Amino acid sequence: MAEAARIDDPIQHTSAMAGLLVGALAGAVLGALVVGTGGGALVLAATIAGGVAAGGGAGQVLGSLSIAGGSVTGAIASGSPDVLINGVRAARSSDGDGDHAGCEGMPPVGWPPHGVKRLAQGSGSVFINGQPAARAGDRVECGATIQRGSANVNIGAATVTTVAVEGEIPGEVNCALLAAGVGSAVVLAGPVIAVLGLGASYAGGHGGHWLGGRLDGEGSDAQKLMGLAGALVGGALGARGGVRPAAWLGNRVGGAAGNFVRAGARGFGPAERLAQRRAAAIRKMSIRQQKKRRATAAAIDRTTGKSWVETSGDTVDSPRPSPAKVHPELRAQYPPGARSGEKWIVENCAEFKALNRALHDGAKLENLDVSTVKTETGQAMPRCDNCAHTAEGSRVSTDRGQPGAPGAILGGSSAGNEQHRGD
Repeated sequence: MAEAARIDDPIQHTSAMAGLLVGALAGAVLGALVVGTGGGALVLAATIAGGVAAGGGAGQVLGSLSIAGGSVTGAIASGSPDVLINGVRAARSSDGDGDHAGCEGMPPVGWPPHGVKRLAQGSGSVFINGQPAARAGDRVECGATIQRGSANVNIGAATVTTVAVEGEIPGEVNCALLAAGVGSAVVLAGPVIAVLGLGASYAGGHGGHWLGGRLDGEGSDAQKLMGLAGALVGGALGARGGVRPAAWLGNRVGGAAGNFVRAGARGFGPAERLAQRRAAAIRKMSIRQQKKRRATAAAIDRTTGKSWVETSGDTVDSPRPSPAKVHPELRAQYPPGARSGEKWIVENCAEFKALNRALHDGAKLENLDVSTVKTETGQAMPRCDNCAHTAEGSRVSTDRGQPGAPGAILGGSSAGNEQHRGD
């Protein structure tokens, strides 16, 4: 049972627009802080755009929750000519002769202005002048709800919708957020990861929305939160699952286009270029010397610009560090079994050696950009499972450990491990 609505009863909008604006601003600031000094203009713009899209979308959902409250934006402006409730003309919903409300628009900016909008919902079994009786909680055409009605007259029955209810946030705004999100994802992660991540986010969001509606009802806070959670989880899983096919396709495309397919703008980062230059120099050596240096990795400190370049294996120009010279922070991240010597030597990996030198020189793991290429071709190379553990905390532009990669030990790539096998 809900309070019967009458002329002059107030309508209200949620704080969805306010949440969108606050979230978009917070996302832009966070995006700028995350990039810091580690990206060019394109990466900075894409990261800020992505932050605006993600923050705005999440803020819109959170602002629409009942606990976020709402604001009165108008009142019912017409009512029945001959049916009164508490001496006030009763309100009706209909797509034809029903009543309407005046609405100022979405708070806090009053945009877009709504003007006159029809009452879109009412009782499914109580009619006034042949039209569904409107009640508190029923929706207005613009997406607002009737805030309250009669204090002592209640009307029951299921809700019927007689007029299509518009979204509180204009469609063009959501389209702009979507475009910003898609564009930033393509630039920052490449088209493969972007498509798979966004597709999984869409599926997860709709799945969570459906489940929330089944569990707690349509339009409930639980439905909104489960939809948001589903989108976040689905997007993360989709992006993670897209890393391997992106690396596979990018390495086969080759060149600058392959770099972009594999990792977006990150594929053209300073660490990537530095590793490729060192690999190109090694390719001028003899075949025997090249085989001793199957992988080349570069690490760059984003805060200072200092760089470290190493190759896999144990060579004169890139020796394997002894256990006593392994930085404690890396040793603490050794993969299971590595401490006992049961697996291939961790210290052979190019990434490990570059990070080890960087940490000994005073760099912090979280400030390091790392990129690894196959020396023979200069193409991006995924980390082995050893380095997926030891390099955790740094920002790696190449792939993580690949289960079942050819020649792998622990299911990773064979960059350092093949070299150890050949020594």
